[in-house]
Amino acid sequence: MPEMLKRWRLAVAGVVCYVGVAVYCGAPAAAQKGEKLPAPGDEKPAGRIDKKKEPTEAKKVYTGVASCYGAGGRGCHFNTEELPGRPGLPPTHRGIEGNIFEEYDSHGLAYLAINTDIQPKEKHYLKAQRARQMEAILQAARGDKSYKVNKDPACLACHSIIFPADHPQEDRDKTISDGVSCVVCHGPYDAWIEMHAPIAVEKQRAWRKLSREEKEAKYGMTDLWDPAKRARLCASCHIGNHEEKKVVTHEMYAAGHPPLPGFEPAAFSNQMPRHWRLPAEMPKAVQEVLRVDGSQREQSRVLLVGAAVSLAELMRLIEGEAKSAAASSDGLDFANFDCYACHHDLRPQTWRRDRGYPGKPGRVPPRTWQTELMRLAVYASTKDAKSDMETFLASLDKAFYAKQYGDLPAIQKAAGDLAGWADEWAAKLNALKVDEPLVKELVARLPGIYAKEAAARRKAKRYVDFDSARQIGWAFEVMYNEVYGDPGYENFVEKGSKAVRAVEQEMCSTLKLRLPRRIPKMEEEKAIKLLRGESDYDIGLSRTLRRLSDYDPQDLEKLLAKLQAVMK
Repeated sequence: MPEMLKRWRLAVAGVVCYVGVAVYCGAPAAAQKGEKLPAPGDEKPAGRIDKKKEPTEAKKVYTGVASCYGAGGRGCHFNTEELPGRPGLPPTHRGIEGNIFEEYDSHGLAYLAINTDIQPKEKHYLKAQRARQMEAILQAARGDKSYKVNKDPACLACHSIIFPADHPQEDRDKTISDGVSCVVCHGPYDAWIEMHAPIAVEKQRAWRKLSREEKEAKYGMTDLWDPAKRARLCASCHIGNHEEKKVVTHEMYAAGHPPLPGFEPAAFSNQMPRHWRLPAEMPKAVQEVLRVDGSQREQSRVLLVGAAVSLAELMRLIEGEAKSAAASSDGLDFANFDCYACHHDLRPQTWRRDRGYPGKPGRVPPRTWQTELMRLAVYASTKDAKSDMETFLASLDKAFYAKQYGDLPAIQKAAGDLAGWADEWAAKLNALKVDEPLVKELVARLPGIYAKEAAARRKAKRYVDFDSARQIGWAFEVMYNEVYGDPGYENFVEKGSKAVRAVEQEMCSTLKLRLPRRIPKMEEEKAIKLLRGESDYDIGLSRTLRRLSDYDPQDLEKLLAKLQAVMK
């Protein structure tokens, strides 16, 4: 693992669970009294949730990170050392989740990246450099000098919080600057915030008796231990959500918004870095409290379920965008097409020209990365990587190629049909037992599955593109590290092969598997001098775009062949 990765991942070692999900609780009162609790994993798998229902016993509240950190900046989730808990009630968290969020997690910088009100001499001026450029371009394009990126709901939807109109301005100003804060992911409702860490012990015991479903349905605490719900929540911003108006448009890209990379929730979570402990790392009593199954390999489970969810959510986005475009007699926004079908280096000899087209040349195809890990997910469930996904994809391709910029009604139907198919698979995979033997089998099978797929697609001149190759790389890294040890943690014990690690590191470099990261606070002053007017994000993005430009599908095939050789 690269040293910079190891440096921030060491800080995560032993962190117990999500901010908000991690609560002061030991063995539940019911268990202490000998009462039977629902077995971990007994909960009904999540199906498609078209619209989240409001909790029955809670009202919306928007609190900043300070309320989770505790009075004076030290409390439940912001401490320098492990909390002792209460007598008979050992804590399920160590209280340092806030430290990791503040020091390493880019979600906390999301609003700073669009806050164009920051002045040149202020500390975070560079972070909004791209936003200032976007703002100037959009002001000119719209003929509106008053337009502000940091006031635009289309930007705030993913960079912070959109407040109700009657929300107090003073509280709004304090909370919005926290970016994507605790309640954005864990639920902006007062009831669970009060119930999960009350002063009264008996109230706390009562909270622990509730199932995860009850905590969400009644009190508004989002069940992030459900892989499907977690992946959908993350995908709403990292992919987009038409219904929630979380959409990055081609206008935004043209003004300077960075391209959204293909999304894989397990790898993205690890690189935040994650501030929670996996179920397998928890004591049995804590697993019972949170109703999680320690025999499952959580990250691999999120990866497999997330493959289906990512496909479904992107198709829902395209379906909604096509419907709106048809209703307005406008064309489908370019952001719904494969960006790199047009935005790539022009060379006399290139795999892009050689790959051919499933329809009329010159028409823009849809993206393909979101289908890649479905092959692995289907294999995990059926022991066969083949499925009827190709039939749905053929219909989608046909709709996109039917005429210039696509046949909107046909795109809407094809995307909706594929989304429905993926939703069904998300529910199946959510019910699948993803234990260590299965993950080891998938790790062993992955190089062969994708080497065969890559060869078949090369023969058909339907090459694996850069974003799709990254999906494969992330999948191998997530699963291999989960069962053979992660070198990024200080308690790391090597259970794998040095030869495999060497190929893994080469894959990480070739496919740029490291996402642009936040510079830790302790290094900020030094970094600002070294950046010389360029933001840290832009430097990371430039490196990724160079890798994308230099990528050749044979790079992936060579890496997969090396993995097959060292894993025999």
